[in-house]
Amino acid sequence: NTNNLKFELYVVHAEVDGIGVPLAYLFIENNGNCGNGVRTGVIIDFLVQLKTRGLKPDFFITDKDFAQISAARFVWNGIKVQLCLWHIKKAIEARLANNKKPQQINYNGIAAQQQFSFIDPLFSPSLTKEKIVFCPKEMRPLIWKMMNNHLHKHPLIPTIDGQFLSSASIWKMAVEEIYNFCKQNSLPWLWAYLWNEWYNADRWFLWFRAGCGDKLSIFKTNMFVEAHWKVLKRDFLYKFFRPRLDLVIFVIMEQVVPHNKRKFEQIFVVKREKADWRKAFKREWKELATRTLNNNVYFTDVNHWICGCPAFFISRFLICKHLIQKKGNVAIQFFDEVHRHYQYPFLNMLPIQIDNFRIFITRFEDFEGDNIFEANNLQACEELYNRLVDTTEKVLEILKDVNGISFKKDLNILEKIKQHCKHL
Repeated sequence: NTNNLKFELYVVHAEVDGIGVPLAYLFIENNGNCGNGVRTGVIIDFLVQLKTRGLKPDFFITDKDFAQISAARFVWNGIKVQLCLWHIKKAIEARLANNKKPQQINYNGIAAQQQFSFIDPLFSPSLTKEKIVFCPKEMRPLIWKMMNNHLHKHPLIPTIDGQFLSSASIWKMAVEEIYNFCKQNSLPWLWAYLWNEWYNADRWFLWFRAGCGDKLSIFKTNMFVEAHWKVLKRDFLYKFFRPRLDLVIFVIMEQVVPHNKRKFEQIFVVKREKADWRKAFKREWKELATRTLNNNVYFTDVNHWICGCPAFFISRFLICKHLIQKKGNVAIQFFDEVHRHYQYPFLNMLPIQIDNFRIFITRFEDFEGDNIFEANNLQACEELYNRLVDTTEKVLEILKDVNGISFKKDLNILEKIKQHCKHL
């Protein structure tokens, strides 16, 4: 809803020290003719432009839009797609509250048993005229609690008993837990839905953090993108109702992009401002530092910054009272210099590397001047080539009209030639 033509607006954000930095925008016409992979193809072309400019992300966070997912996995082979936690919860809660009976059954119990032997192929839904109870209301919070735990488990984070599980083991244990719950409570429709949409071999690694075994994404949601849309609409487009597409593009290029660049420079170059997450991090750190430790003993490693307690692996900042109190008192500048990382240690004061990001931005700006060469319009390229040839020939004609001796000795003539060349 950003323009009168109802073009869909996409944005690619990069994570830099825990904040989202917009890199590029894409408008796609939403006229109902984007089936058969057309939208996926357009997004692929868009992402390829970012890849050629040096963008090599480890994670791709999105909602459950398979056009975006397919495009990202095609452009960056091996990238970890991470579905937004907020969108997952919203989709799960909406489906659990819906008791409408499906028109057909797409669940294959035999195929599921071939992947996990503990699955009973006979435990499957059947089409009858009777009403179904998809999921009792009192059980819905339990389902989400289990799924939330499954999402957060990771091979780099120890379990309660101090073990480090592989990604495959985490997946198997999660499937077994959710399957046993559905079977014990006689909920075959719920099990069929969870298996088909979330837990089968083609879906689990899209939302489990364990889908990437050697790295852990700092972000769990794409709320920074939602916040960006809020800023765009309320701070820059608030005066316009369904503005023209060219006006939206003008506002983005002339106002939004410079605004984001200034914000980036204030945080990382001039360092007059702080990342938004640091205030919440400091508040949560101090609150956890005052909590009383119980008698439970968990595997805790301050050097790698990991803990086996249940609170650690679901924490937004990967902190818990055990690690904080084991680390002890910290200097006041700690909260301004601490950084989060994808790998061990998940938290330390080593400076982050933003040079690669600056190089990417520089390349991106350099390419803006050469975008005519990037276009697939051969006619435009041919016209530009002919203009360059004509200009060069005119310069040669001017030089031939000048006497060789005076050309080398007369400064006034050289200045006139320079002015002619500037004009051309």
